[in-house]
Amino acid sequence: MNATASPESAFGGAPGGGPPVIRSIGSCIGWLILSFGLWGFAWIYNTLTEIGNATGKDTQATLKTVLYLIPIVNLFVLYFTWKDVSEFAESTGEGGFSPILYIILSFIPIVNIFILISVQNKLNATWMRATNGTAQKADLGTLGLVTVVIGALFWVFYIGIIVIAGAVS
Repeated sequence: MNATASPESAFGGAPGGGPPVIRSIGSCIGWLILSFGLWGFAWIYNTLTEIGNATGKDTQATLKTVLYLIPIVNLFVLYFTWKDVSEFAESTGEGGFSPILYIILSFIPIVNIFILISVQNKLNATWMRATNGTAQKADLGTLGLVTVVIGALFWVFYIGIIVIAGAVS
């Protein structure tokens, strides 16, 4: 898809072929915290599915999302996901970034948060450019909701253990 794509084009971005979507940085951070980090799985799946719908490329969203569970392998999944985002950005004229540099920088505390923000900002700008500003705000979606509920239950369990431990001692 090029930078002159019209809003009327068959530019299916969201899972299920819906319109391309953008995600607010605040929502992304909030969902990650509330879900105990599990929302990252939904982000990877949805992002790869959206890029695949837009470009026709087989991004292997399901496989990569499952592989994200495996330590060490998850770094490769992140690299290839960010590579897909960068290539998509380049294809629209938005300009890409270095996924390998981002992986290296993501090992630095605090910097890793800004890497995630940078990737989402690039993706949002790419969708806005590709759709001439007609990309819509993403909703949480089913997979996102499931990860947030499971993560929230982890938080309740974690806080419950702390409260019980404090009451016993």
